[in-house]
Amino acid sequence: MEDKRLKRVFDQVKLSPEREETMLADLLAEQKEDTMKQKNRRRIPAAAIAAAVLVAVLAGTAMAYFSRVTVAPYGDEGGYSVRAETGNVPLSELSEDVLQRAAEASVSGELLPFQSWEEAEEYLGLDIADNARLEQMEKSLRAMSLGEDDSPVLAPCLLLLWYYGSGRPDTIDLSACYEEGDYAVNVEAVLLVEDPDFDRERSYHFANTAAEMAGAEQYVTPGGLETTIVTSRETFRKDAVFTKCEAEFVLGRAFFRVWSSVPDGDSVEGAESLLKEVLDAYR
Repeated sequence: MEDKRLKRVFDQVKLSPEREETMLADLLAEQKEDTMKQKNRRRIPAAAIAAAVLVAVLAGTAMAYFSRVTVAPYGDEGGYSVRAETGNVPLSELSEDVLQRAAEASVSGELLPFQSWEEAEEYLGLDIADNARLEQMEKSLRAMSLGEDDSPVLAPCLLLLWYYGSGRPDTIDLSACYEEGDYAVNVEAVLLVEDPDFDRERSYHFANTAAEMAGAEQYVTPGGLETTIVTSRETFRKDAVFTKCEAEFVLGRAFFRVWSSVPDGDSVEGAESLLKEVLDAYR
């Protein structure tokens, strides 16, 4: 996912349509300048994560390991890294549409819009997760582009497919945004597809270097789902600073990030409460 360039700031909190348009225009203007920074927020080598964890431990900084997810401080600037033991999705479980698209692809990745999470699951041929609480909320729009010269794709649900060089799917990244009251809830699920030439289970890694990590809470839902909720402060621009509550967990063979944000200085109590309601509803 290192080529993800753009996540619109108004996915983080609920804003007026006029403010959304202004901020999207500003983000697109800055997209080329921020290319390298955005790359650093995504997948990083396992060795780099291990080094960061070692430095954190030696410095006496806390590291959170819970179930199949490890969250640790990353670098000296307050960011954090996540490692998730997800396992592999067998090629045989993917739909013929996905396998054929990968076989015919002339690019390393494609971004596909869908009107709902369920529609994207049907296209993939996978049942990733059900959440009755999210179904009660209003769908919002997400925006993303793969290249600095590409126009952003906007849809309630976005499917990012990455392909291996031999013409098969490598990574599936499904994301959606929902709204309720003053809050927006963003959901991202990442699945790693089996590599027939690699006989071990793969693990997913990413680093958020733009965040100032404030803490991590281990939260277990009534249904037994084990999650780590990371609280952080993220600065997109001087006038776009947010406090984010983000849950990291593995459900089935998918690594999930579910988050809600508020403008810096506002109480996160409402956002965190809504986040936990959503987590409690995962099945």
